[in-house]
Amino acid sequence: MRIAICDDNKNEINQIFEVVSQIVNKLEISAKINLFHSGKDILKEKMSYDLLLLDIELNDMNGISLAKKIRKYNRNCIIIFISNYNNYLQEGYKVHAERYFIKPLDSLEFEIELKEILKEYIIDTKFIFDLRIANYKILIKDILYIEYYQRKTIIHTLSNDYSTTITIKEWLTILDGCYFSQCHKAFIINLKHIKDINKNNILLENNDELVLTRKFKKTFIDNYHQYLGGKI
Repeated sequence: MRIAICDDNKNEINQIFEVVSQIVNKLEISAKINLFHSGKDILKEKMSYDLLLLDIELNDMNGISLAKKIRKYNRNCIIIFISNYNNYLQEGYKVHAERYFIKPLDSLEFEIELKEILKEYIIDTKFIFDLRIANYKILIKDILYIEYYQRKTIIHTLSNDYSTTITIKEWLTILDGCYFSQCHKAFIINLKHIKDINKNNILLENNDELVLTRKFKKTFIDNYHQYLGGKI
Protein backbone atom coordinates (compact mmCIF):
# COMPACT_ATOMS: atom_id res chain seq x y z
CA MET A 1 0.00 0.00 0.00
CA ARG A 2 1.31 3.43 -0.96
CA ILE A 3 0.60 6.10 1.66
CA ALA A 4 1.42 9.82 1.54
CA ILE A 5 1.21 12.30 4.42
CA CYS A 6 1.37 16.00 3.56
CA ASP A 7 1.64 18.63 6.30
CA ASP A 8 3.98 21.63 6.59
CA ASN A 9 4.10 21.34 10.40
CA LYS A 10 6.94 18.97 11.34
CA ASN A 11 5.56 18.03 14.76
CA GLU A 12 2.11 17.24 13.39
CA ILE A 13 3.37 15.25 10.41
CA ASN A 14 5.52 13.16 12.75
CA GLN A 15 2.52 12.52 15.02
CA ILE A 16 0.43 11.35 12.06
CA PHE A 17 3.29 9.20 10.77
CA GLU A 18 3.64 7.42 14.13
CA VAL A 19 -0.07 6.59 14.34
CA VAL A 20 -0.27 5.42 10.73
CA SER A 21 2.86 3.27 11.10
CA GLN A 22 1.51 1.59 14.24
CA ILE A 23 -1.86 0.77 12.65
CA VAL A 24 -0.27 -0.53 9.43
CA ASN A 25 1.95 -2.84 11.49
CA LYS A 26 -0.97 -4.06 13.64
CA LEU A 27 -3.01 -4.90 10.55
CA GLU A 28 0.05 -6.50 8.91
CA ILE A 29 -0.27 -4.34 5.80
CA SER A 30 2.77 -4.08 3.59
CA ALA A 31 3.08 -0.32 3.10
CA LYS A 32 5.46 2.44 2.03
CA ILE A 33 4.81 5.79 3.73
CA ASN A 34 6.15 9.00 2.16
CA LEU A 35 6.17 12.37 3.93
CA PHE A 36 5.70 15.72 2.17
CA HIS A 37 5.86 19.26 3.50
CA SER A 38 4.63 20.79 0.25
CA GLY A 39 1.69 20.18 -2.07
CA LYS A 40 3.82 20.98 -5.09
CA ASP A 41 6.21 18.16 -4.17
CA ILE A 42 3.38 15.60 -4.37
CA LEU A 43 2.27 16.88 -7.78
CA LYS A 44 5.87 16.94 -9.00
CA GLU A 45 6.33 13.28 -8.04
CA LYS A 46 3.17 12.20 -9.94
CA MET A 47 2.88 9.02 -7.89
CA SER A 48 -0.55 7.41 -7.52
CA TYR A 49 -1.11 6.82 -3.81
CA ASP A 50 -3.70 4.51 -2.23
CA LEU A 51 -4.09 6.75 0.84
CA LEU A 52 -3.39 10.46 1.24
CA LEU A 53 -3.56 12.25 4.61
CA LEU A 54 -3.62 15.92 3.72
CA ASP A 55 -3.42 19.15 5.69
CA ILE A 56 -5.70 21.79 4.18
CA GLU A 57 -3.74 24.88 5.23
CA LEU A 58 -0.46 24.30 3.40
CA ASN A 59 1.97 27.20 2.93
CA ASP A 60 2.26 26.79 -0.83
CA MET A 61 -1.19 25.48 -1.77
CA ASN A 62 -4.71 24.98 -0.46
CA GLY A 63 -5.28 21.31 0.30
CA ILE A 64 -8.67 21.27 -1.43
CA SER A 65 -7.10 22.59 -4.64
CA LEU A 66 -4.38 19.95 -4.35
CA ALA A 67 -6.96 17.18 -3.92
CA LYS A 68 -8.82 18.35 -7.04
CA LYS A 69 -5.61 18.13 -9.07
CA ILE A 70 -4.87 14.64 -7.69
CA ARG A 71 -8.39 13.46 -8.51
CA LYS A 72 -7.73 14.20 -12.20
CA TYR A 73 -5.24 11.31 -12.41
CA ASN A 74 -6.14 9.22 -9.37
CA ARG A 75 -9.86 8.74 -8.71
CA ASN A 76 -9.40 5.81 -6.34
CA CYS A 77 -7.11 7.42 -3.78
CA ILE A 78 -8.52 7.48 -0.24
CA ILE A 79 -8.24 11.12 0.88
CA ILE A 80 -8.34 12.15 4.53
CA PHE A 81 -8.30 15.86 5.33
CA ILE A 82 -6.80 17.30 8.51
CA SER A 83 -7.49 20.95 9.34
CA ASN A 84 -7.54 23.56 12.08
CA TYR A 85 -11.01 24.62 10.94
CA ASN A 86 -14.26 22.92 10.02
CA ASN A 87 -15.31 25.50 7.39
CA TYR A 88 -13.71 23.35 4.64
CA LEU A 89 -15.88 20.36 5.48
CA GLN A 90 -18.34 20.74 2.59
CA GLU A 91 -15.55 21.40 0.09
CA GLY A 92 -13.75 18.31 1.36
CA TYR A 93 -16.62 16.01 0.50
CA LYS A 94 -16.88 17.51 -2.99
CA VAL A 95 -13.58 15.79 -3.78
CA HIS A 96 -14.92 12.59 -2.17
CA ALA A 97 -12.79 12.75 0.97
CA GLU A 98 -13.22 9.71 3.20
CA ARG A 99 -12.82 11.58 6.52
CA TYR A 100 -12.24 15.09 7.87
CA PHE A 101 -10.36 15.57 11.15
CA ILE A 102 -9.95 18.75 13.18
CA LYS A 103 -6.62 19.66 14.81
CA PRO A 104 -5.35 19.07 17.37
CA LEU A 105 -5.91 15.41 16.59
CA ASP A 106 -7.58 13.19 19.14
CA SER A 107 -5.12 10.28 18.88
CA LEU A 108 -7.61 7.62 20.01
CA GLU A 109 -10.40 8.77 17.67
CA PHE A 110 -7.95 9.14 14.79
CA GLU A 111 -6.59 5.64 15.36
CA ILE A 112 -10.06 4.06 15.52
CA GLU A 113 -11.24 5.81 12.34
CA LEU A 114 -8.06 5.11 10.39
CA LYS A 115 -8.11 1.47 11.42
CA GLU A 116 -11.63 1.11 9.96
CA ILE A 117 -10.54 2.79 6.72
CA LEU A 118 -7.54 0.49 6.34
CA LYS A 119 -9.63 -2.59 7.15
CA GLU A 120 -11.99 -1.60 4.34
CA TYR A 121 -9.02 -1.11 2.01
CA ILE A 122 -7.92 -4.68 2.79
CA ILE A 123 -11.41 -6.00 1.99
CA ASP A 124 -11.64 -3.96 -1.22
CA THR A 125 -8.40 -5.45 -2.52
CA LYS A 126 -9.34 -9.07 -1.75
CA PHE A 127 -10.21 -11.26 -4.68
CA ILE A 128 -11.18 -14.78 -5.67
CA PHE A 129 -9.08 -16.61 -8.22
CA ASP A 130 -10.39 -20.07 -8.97
CA LEU A 131 -10.15 -21.60 -12.45
CA ARG A 132 -13.37 -23.51 -11.76
CA ILE A 133 -15.14 -20.13 -11.77
CA ALA A 134 -13.16 -17.92 -14.18
CA ASN A 135 -9.65 -17.58 -15.57
CA TYR A 136 -9.23 -14.15 -13.97
CA LYS A 137 -9.59 -12.52 -10.57
CA ILE A 138 -13.02 -11.55 -9.22
CA LEU A 139 -12.85 -8.72 -6.70
CA ILE A 140 -14.93 -9.51 -3.63
CA LYS A 141 -16.13 -5.88 -3.46
CA ASP A 142 -17.76 -6.37 -6.90
CA ILE A 143 -19.90 -9.28 -5.74
CA LEU A 144 -23.53 -8.22 -5.18
CA TYR A 145 -24.76 -11.52 -3.77
CA ILE A 146 -24.36 -15.29 -3.88
CA GLU A 147 -27.40 -17.36 -4.84
CA TYR A 148 -28.02 -21.10 -4.38
CA TYR A 149 -29.85 -22.38 -7.47
CA GLN A 150 -30.29 -25.91 -8.84
CA ARG A 151 -27.55 -27.46 -6.71
CA LYS A 152 -25.06 -24.79 -7.68
CA THR A 153 -24.25 -21.31 -6.45
CA ILE A 154 -24.34 -18.26 -8.69
CA ILE A 155 -21.98 -15.33 -8.07
CA HIS A 156 -23.79 -12.17 -9.12
CA THR A 157 -21.31 -9.32 -9.71
CA LEU A 158 -21.61 -5.80 -11.08
CA SER A 159 -20.79 -7.00 -14.59
CA ASN A 160 -21.24 -10.81 -14.85
CA ASP A 161 -22.72 -13.91 -13.24
CA TYR A 162 -20.67 -17.04 -12.54
CA SER A 163 -21.89 -20.56 -11.80
CA THR A 164 -19.92 -22.60 -9.24
CA THR A 165 -20.04 -25.85 -7.27
CA ILE A 166 -19.00 -24.08 -4.06
CA THR A 167 -21.71 -24.47 -1.41
CA ILE A 168 -23.41 -21.70 0.54
CA LYS A 169 -21.72 -22.97 3.69
CA GLU A 170 -18.30 -22.71 2.02
CA TRP A 171 -19.10 -19.20 0.79
CA LEU A 172 -19.92 -18.09 4.33
CA THR A 173 -16.39 -19.13 5.34
CA ILE A 174 -14.73 -17.56 2.29
CA LEU A 175 -16.54 -14.24 2.77
CA ASP A 176 -16.26 -14.06 6.55
CA GLY A 177 -15.21 -10.55 7.64
CA CYS A 178 -15.95 -9.03 4.21
CA TYR A 179 -19.31 -7.31 4.93
CA PHE A 180 -21.49 -10.19 3.74
CA SER A 181 -24.53 -11.58 5.53
CA GLN A 182 -27.09 -14.30 4.85
CA CYS A 183 -30.71 -13.13 4.47
CA HIS A 184 -32.26 -16.39 3.22
CA LYS A 185 -31.15 -20.03 2.96
CA ALA A 186 -30.40 -19.36 -0.72
CA PHE A 187 -28.85 -15.86 -0.53
CA ILE A 188 -25.74 -14.21 0.90
CA ILE A 189 -25.67 -10.44 0.32
CA ASN A 190 -22.84 -7.91 0.14
CA LEU A 191 -23.96 -5.27 2.65
CA LYS A 192 -22.07 -2.59 0.69
CA HIS A 193 -24.48 -2.91 -2.24
CA ILE A 194 -27.80 -2.56 -0.40
CA LYS A 195 -30.05 0.20 -1.71
CA ASP A 196 -33.02 -0.26 0.61
CA ILE A 197 -34.49 -2.66 3.18
CA ASN A 198 -38.17 -3.06 4.01
CA LYS A 199 -40.02 -5.54 6.20
CA ASN A 200 -39.44 -8.67 4.11
CA ASN A 201 -37.27 -7.63 1.17
CA ILE A 202 -33.86 -6.19 0.33
CA LEU A 203 -33.30 -4.01 -2.72
CA LEU A 204 -29.79 -4.02 -4.19
CA GLU A 205 -28.00 -1.38 -6.28
CA ASN A 206 -28.75 -3.28 -9.49
CA ASN A 207 -32.47 -3.33 -8.48
CA ASP A 208 -32.54 -7.06 -7.78
CA GLU A 209 -34.92 -7.67 -4.88
CA LEU A 210 -34.19 -10.53 -2.47
CA VAL A 211 -36.28 -12.06 0.30
CA LEU A 212 -35.41 -11.45 3.94
CA THR A 213 -36.75 -14.39 5.94
CA ARG A 214 -37.62 -14.50 9.64
CA LYS A 215 -34.91 -17.06 10.42
CA PHE A 216 -32.07 -14.76 9.30
CA LYS A 217 -33.69 -11.35 9.86
CA LYS A 218 -32.32 -10.38 13.29
CA THR A 219 -28.73 -11.38 12.56
CA PHE A 220 -28.86 -9.78 9.12
CA ILE A 221 -30.20 -6.45 10.43
CA ASP A 222 -27.65 -6.48 13.27
CA ASN A 223 -24.84 -7.08 10.76
CA TYR A 224 -26.12 -4.30 8.53
CA HIS A 225 -26.34 -1.80 11.40
CA GLN A 226 -22.83 -2.78 12.47
CA TYR A 227 -21.60 -2.17 8.91
CA LEU A 228 -23.31 1.23 8.77
CA GLY A 229 -21.89 2.13 12.17
CA GLY A 230 -18.38 1.56 10.86
CA LYS A 231 -19.07 3.88 7.91
CA ILE A 232 -20.28 6.88 9.96
